[in-house]
Amino acid sequence: MNDIDRVQSWFESGTLLRADAGVANTVDLARALASIAGGDVELAAGATNVRDAIGETEHLVFVLIDGLGMNLIESLPAGSFLRDHVAIELRAVFPATTAAALTSLATGLWPAQHAVPAWWTYLPQYKLTTTILPFNERFSERPLAEFGVRSEDVFCTPAMMASFRRDTLSFMPRQLAGSVYTRYVSGGTPISGYTALRDAIDGAIARVERAASATYTYIYYPAVDTLEHIHGPASDHVRNELDRVESELARLARAIAGRGRVAVSADHGVLAVAQKHKYVIEADDPLLEPLVAPPYGEPRVPFFRVRDGASDAFTSRFRERYGEEFALLSIDEADELRLFGPEPLSTATRGRIGDYIAVPEAARVLVHSSVRDKHGPGLMRGFHGGMLREEMRIPLVVA
Repeated sequence: MNDIDRVQSWFESGTLLRADAGVANTVDLARALASIAGGDVELAAGATNVRDAIGETEHLVFVLIDGLGMNLIESLPAGSFLRDHVAIELRAVFPATTAAALTSLATGLWPAQHAVPAWWTYLPQYKLTTTILPFNERFSERPLAEFGVRSEDVFCTPAMMASFRRDTLSFMPRQLAGSVYTRYVSGGTPISGYTALRDAIDGAIARVERAASATYTYIYYPAVDTLEHIHGPASDHVRNELDRVESELARLARAIAGRGRVAVSADHGVLAVAQKHKYVIEADDPLLEPLVAPPYGEPRVPFFRVRDGASDAFTSRFRERYGEEFALLSIDEADELRLFGPEPLSTATRGRIGDYIAVPEAARVLVHSSVRDKHGPGLMRGFHGGMLREEMRIPLVVA
């Protein structure tokens, strides 16, 4: 069985979940939110269903809890705020990662079109591997502006918030509020930095209480995802943080009841990866010789850009070593499977992914040694980006 058939069989067995336009998904959520906020968007059936689940409201507060997969929701006891208010289960985009998902939420487009496919993204016109949300060069961490890269060169599709007709405000962690990416996704609408989640909740409540016209408020909260990466999704650290999030969201819902509505979702879920299934490619590994740059993309789904004439050398070396753990797909095969969305890859997206991607059937990661050197010999405990159920299933909570 070749690798494309292997991936097909993983979909058919339900081992992997496809990013599917026929299932309510992140893109549907983005378009539903835009429609409620007065944006000029077309709604497919899934987006209409999501909009109906949220309902008409004068004041909508949308909270994105990074890493809040359905696996976390289902771990909560009956009677908990989040579990009791799940309206619809949604499907994440692929890769199931913050960069791709937040850009889909901002643009209403699939990663196949918006060209922000992963945390580490290669920009072929600059011959640079970037860490795309912090907007810096991956290895030196120098700002991309030092290489002559502008925001509009990287984020090539407009953010929908610019078209919202409601009074719109985003609450972002203070360290992110002025970033290149935050300014992009806000579409020129106001941004307020916060230090603690309670401050953002207080701000959203006060905003609804004093509003003279319809409002749309966006809150992004990354701490759950951060703790899942460090300690694993089943850790006490994550559960304690989730309890704090629940308390604050319940307080928000009570405070604006009768005037507004709270919608809560996530960009992806997170799964634990055992130490023995974290594979590291050392800096002097012969596997790197055929490559233009070290593997990028995501640890769960690494991307590879191959030197001219070196495809056979790379694919044979990769499959000999990792063929049992990962299916290696060419960019054409990934496009044929429509992994990145229901439409063909745009020229920009195709160029940034490269020549091959590796897709795991189970909880596996593959990283360059620079990642290990940054995070320590154990790497992180929690990962996302692939298509396992823990990564792809996300909630829509409405209260």
